[in-house]
Amino acid sequence: MDRAGFLYLFDNSIGTINKFDPLGNLVTSWGQKASVLDGSMKFVQSLAVDASGTLFVADAHNNRIQKFVP
Repeated sequence: MDRAGFLYLFDNSIGTINKFDPLGNLVTSWGQKASVLDGSMKFVQSLAVDASGTLFVADAHNNRIQKFVP
């Protein structure tokens, strides 16, 4: 969850990250299951949001951490 109450969930079956508002409504979704494209993910192990709303995603099967800026 970020400071504004938005919740971020990942779906490893299709490689997407979903952002929900504090009421549970889907705001946006991005990503795809792949290994070579920026923004794609194969197996998200964890994610974190910093104070400015930047999302960091640990993609275990692609051996990388991706940074998504609001």
